Amino acid sequence: MSFGYQPSPFRPRKVSVTPFNVKRKQVNPDVLVPSSNNNRINQKSSLALFPKEKSTPDSTALQAHIDDLQAQLKKVTQDQQSWRHKCLLLTNEREEFELACKEKAAREKDIMLLEVKLLKEVHLEKIQSLSCAMAQWQNRVASLRAQLKQHSIEEGKLERN
Repeated sequence: MSFGYQPSPFRPRKVSVTPFNVKRKQVNPDVLVPSSNNNRINQKSSLALFPKEKSTPDSTALQAHIDDLQAQLKKVTQDQQSWRHKCLLLTNEREEFELACKEKAAREKDIMLLEVKLLKEVHLEKIQSLSCAMAQWQNRVASLRAQLKQHSIEEGKLERN
């Protein structure tokens, strides 16, 4: 019989097999409260970090300094954005200029290729016409030599009157 004893629904606690107990570190409250000299420094730094709601000369100067720094930050940010905008405009202008130069060079290249092609055709026609003329003159010289030979005249010995 259990005499009203019910087993716990949780796991049973294990028995420690180590011969010693581990103690937690004790926090020294004196370390948390700084000394009087350090206390003044901490108060000044806490004033700088968390200004009081009362306006004292230090806090108004500090607020003015903060406002000045925020204004400088805003100005620098605006300057940065304007420089970025100028840089983008210059980049776009450079890209447009490069594109215009490439298009102009392509047009000039096409024109030059067309001129070269036309000059080549004209040159070929001229060479062919000169070739035909030379062939005609060679035939004429050959027929004249045949006539000289037919009349028994030597080519280099003609007398001039």
